[in-house]
Amino acid sequence: MKSSLHLTRGGSVRHLRRVASLKLAEMSGGGTWPQCAQALCIPWNTAQHSLKTLKEKLKPHHLWPALGQSVETLARHLDCGTQRIDYQHRRATLQRWRLPDAHWRELSDGLGHFQQGTTSPSNAAATVLIWAEVTQGDHLHSPLLSSLREAGHNTHQLVASINQLRTPANRKGTKRELLHRIEAYAGRLGATCDPTSVTIPPDHDASPL
Repeated sequence: MKSSLHLTRGGSVRHLRRVASLKLAEMSGGGTWPQCAQALCIPWNTAQHSLKTLKEKLKPHHLWPALGQSVETLARHLDCGTQRIDYQHRRATLQRWRLPDAHWRELSDGLGHFQQGTTSPSNAAATVLIWAEVTQGDHLHSPLLSSLREAGHNTHQLVASINQLRTPANRKGTKRELLHRIEAYAGRLGATCDPTSVTIPPDHDASPL
């Protein structure tokens, strides 16, 4: 699968993850791909776009079957695992979660210059990044961004802010420190969401700090 992974570096990594998730859902639960997309909280039009994009990249190189084989190998590896995370449960738990203002102040403490500029890191950007890390979900379809779109709000600046933090070239200095803090926070929050831990209500402000 090395060749196919090489083809899908950059902007297409997201498509690879979506399609692999769809295939895993199909293998484990059956059903149509639209049903699998619904179970994974992926809009069907988004799933279709990823399928089309990935097929266009892989089929000319005869790598589409290799993707299926790789997913089957991954499924066997997951079957052998003794510890599994229920990401669907995490997504349900965090459906209405937002990063408390006090926690954002702690995460950004000492990084005051981030308060400048329309695309500077913000509480909202951190909320989306933490949700994506905890749930391994697509940040573009996080509950916060989805609710803003449904309410008719423009999300371009927020998405640009998130993308600036996610860009590898920007992972340095204070931005790298902020990402480290966000990842650590997400790790603690994720542990509180799992069924073996004390489950937090979906509308509760979790306090992993």
